[in-house]
Amino acid sequence: MVGLLGAYRVSLMIVAPGRRGTVVLAVAAPSVLGQATNVIFEGVVSTMLPAGTTKAQAIEAPAGAGMDDFATMLGDGSSSPARASTTPAWAGS
Repeated sequence: MVGLLGAYRVSLMIVAPGRRGTVVLAVAAPSVLGQATNVIFEGVVSTMLPAGTTKAQAIEAPAGAGMDDFATMLGDGSSSPARASTTPAWAGS
Protein backbone atom coordinates (compact mmCIF):
# COMPACT_ATOMS: atom_id res chain seq x y z
CA MET A 1 0.00 0.00 0.00
CA VAL A 2 2.84 2.42 0.87
CA GLY A 3 4.47 1.52 -2.44
CA LEU A 4 1.44 2.83 -4.29
CA LEU A 5 1.86 6.23 -2.61
CA GLY A 6 5.47 6.50 -3.89
CA ALA A 7 4.28 8.27 -7.02
CA TYR A 8 2.82 11.02 -4.82
CA ARG A 9 5.88 11.48 -2.61
CA VAL A 10 6.57 15.10 -3.69
CA SER A 11 2.92 16.08 -3.28
CA LEU A 12 2.78 14.54 0.19
CA MET A 13 5.96 16.35 1.24
CA ILE A 14 4.43 19.66 0.16
CA VAL A 15 1.10 19.03 1.92
CA ALA A 16 2.51 17.71 5.23
CA PRO A 17 3.78 21.07 6.65
CA GLY A 18 0.48 22.73 5.75
CA ARG A 19 -1.38 20.02 7.58
CA ARG A 20 0.71 20.58 10.69
CA GLY A 21 0.19 24.33 10.45
CA THR A 22 -3.58 24.01 10.33
CA VAL A 23 -3.54 21.86 13.47
CA VAL A 24 -1.45 24.47 15.31
CA LEU A 25 -3.81 27.25 14.21
CA ALA A 26 -6.90 25.23 15.15
CA VAL A 27 -5.50 24.74 18.65
CA ALA A 28 -4.36 28.35 19.12
CA ALA A 29 -7.40 30.11 17.62
CA PRO A 30 -9.80 29.74 20.61
CA SER A 31 -7.23 31.21 22.98
CA VAL A 32 -6.52 34.18 20.71
CA LEU A 33 -10.24 34.82 20.14
CA GLY A 34 -10.91 34.61 23.88
CA GLN A 35 -8.23 37.19 24.63
CA ALA A 36 -9.54 39.47 21.88
CA THR A 37 -13.07 39.20 23.29
CA ASN A 38 -11.79 40.18 26.74
CA VAL A 39 -9.99 43.23 25.34
CA ILE A 40 -13.11 44.37 23.47
CA PHE A 41 -15.35 43.84 26.53
CA GLU A 42 -12.96 45.75 28.80
CA GLY A 43 -12.80 48.60 26.29
CA VAL A 44 -16.57 48.88 26.05
CA VAL A 45 -17.05 48.69 29.81
CA SER A 46 -14.33 51.25 30.47
CA THR A 47 -16.15 53.79 28.28
CA MET A 48 -19.24 53.33 30.47
CA LEU A 49 -17.40 54.22 33.68
CA PRO A 50 -17.13 57.83 34.81
CA ALA A 51 -13.63 59.28 35.00
CA GLY A 52 -12.10 58.91 38.45
CA THR A 53 -14.17 55.84 39.34
CA THR A 54 -12.27 53.20 41.26
CA LYS A 55 -12.67 49.53 40.43
CA ALA A 56 -14.43 48.93 43.77
CA GLN A 57 -16.95 51.71 43.01
CA ALA A 58 -17.51 50.34 39.51
CA ILE A 59 -18.34 46.92 40.95
CA GLU A 60 -20.56 48.23 43.78
CA ALA A 61 -22.87 50.33 41.56
CA PRO A 62 -24.31 47.51 39.41
CA ALA A 63 -24.31 45.10 42.38
CA GLY A 64 -26.44 47.57 44.34
CA ALA A 65 -28.80 47.90 41.37
CA GLY A 66 -29.38 44.12 41.23
CA MET A 67 -27.07 43.55 38.25
CA ASP A 68 -25.00 40.88 39.99
CA ASP A 69 -23.84 39.17 36.77
CA PHE A 70 -22.51 42.45 35.39
CA ALA A 71 -20.78 43.22 38.69
CA THR A 72 -19.15 39.79 38.62
CA MET A 73 -17.88 40.37 35.08
CA LEU A 74 -16.42 43.72 36.14
CA GLY A 75 -14.71 42.08 39.10
CA ASP A 76 -13.18 39.34 36.95
CA GLY A 77 -11.79 41.67 34.27
CA SER A 78 -9.27 44.44 34.38
CA SER A 79 -11.59 47.23 33.24
CA SER A 80 -10.48 50.70 34.17
CA PRO A 81 -12.31 54.01 33.93
CA ALA A 82 -12.16 55.77 30.60
CA ARG A 83 -10.99 59.34 30.23
CA ALA A 84 -14.46 60.46 29.15
CA SER A 85 -16.85 61.45 31.92
CA THR A 86 -19.94 59.73 30.57
CA THR A 87 -22.22 58.30 33.25
CA PRO A 88 -23.72 54.84 32.68
CA ALA A 89 -27.46 54.33 33.09
CA TRP A 90 -27.05 52.23 36.25
CA ALA A 91 -25.04 54.94 38.03
CA GLY A 92 -27.87 57.47 38.04
CA SER A 93 -27.29 61.20 37.59
